[in-house]
Amino acid sequence: MIDRALHELNTVMGTPTTPYNDDMKPNAGHIFVDYAMGGCKLARITKGGGESYVNGYNGRGTKSQVYIQINYMIWAINEKELMGA
Repeated sequence: MIDRALHELNTVMGTPTTPYNDDMKPNAGHIFVDYAMGGCKLARITKGGGESYVNGYNGRGTKSQVYIQINYMIWAINEKELMGA
C-alpha cells in the first residue's frame, strides 16, 4: 500500500519512480521511506547519492503516519493543479 502511494507521489512530483537507474546509479530526487531506529520518515535521494529528509526535521513516525503524509502531499499537489496555481 505504501509502495503504491510512493510511486504515485514520485509520479505527480515528476521525480524518478525507481531509486536506481539501469547503470545502478542513484536517481536523484527519488522519494522513499527511510526505516531506522524503530520508526520511518520520508527521504529523498540527493545528487551525490546520499539522502535528505522531506519533512525537514529529524523526527520519525509510524508507517501509518508516513502513509498519511504521502497521501496528503499527493492531495495538495493535485489540489494546486486544479486551482491553476
